[in-house]
Amino acid sequence: MKNLFEGREIDANPRVLIPCLILIGLIAFGGPILVEKIRSHYGIPTISHPVIEHQTPEDDIRHRVEEFGNVIKNVPLAATPEIVTLAVRENYSIYLSDELLNQWARNPNQALGRETSSPWPERIDVESITKEENGNYTVKGEIVSMTSQEMAHGGDAGREAITLTVEPAGQRWVIGAITVQR
Repeated sequence: MKNLFEGREIDANPRVLIPCLILIGLIAFGGPILVEKIRSHYGIPTISHPVIEHQTPEDDIRHRVEEFGNVIKNVPLAATPEIVTLAVRENYSIYLSDELLNQWARNPNQALGRETSSPWPERIDVESITKEENGNYTVKGEIVSMTSQEMAHGGDAGREAITLTVEPAGQRWVIGAITVQR
């Protein structure tokens, strides 16, 4: 057998070649199974794009917006632009349209996230969901901010009005636009 890089003959000894081919096959075909076993053993969650699964589109959209509201605090806007971009991609990729995700990744100063250590955005309370003629939905709600004090004793540290445009993307819903009234 010829070495393709240097054009010289190499030893094609079956004792060496067969184990190498078996190892390559295990990596290529058994790799995903091994990764999944490691994830389940150590309790590492799998990030996926959840499919639409509730009874009505409004239920799906409410759930999607509430899930998004729960991760806003994970994007540290006071960090360097590189860190914000990384956090935007890691936390928002399953919630935002590709266009909005890329816009925020290119311009981290436009992204929604945690501006200070306290208070922080804890969740989004959905107030209304309206279907538009184009098939998209407009969601109005409030970003609820918290501090350790409110977490311990109840209440909230402030609310900001938010409007989201939610659009279908295959078998899931994505957020295509966000406006926060500050």
